[in-house]
Amino acid sequence: MNVNLWSSYDRTSAQVTGSLPHRTPVTVIESKRNDAEARMYYKVQAQGRTGWVPETLIRLN
Repeated sequence: MNVNLWSSYDRTSAQVTGSLPHRTPVTVIESKRNDAEARMYYKVQAQGRTGWVPETLIRLN
């Protein structure tokens, strides 16, 4: 299973810019709340890729 990386935390205007394999360790760069979806999104970086993922697909340590 792969996790999509989005160009923005506002998915109404965002596009998928890439993906990472499930359970890939990532570095969190930024976080934003998407009020329309009532969830947090995290801007992450890993394997030379950067993008936004929803809180439901990330585990913070």
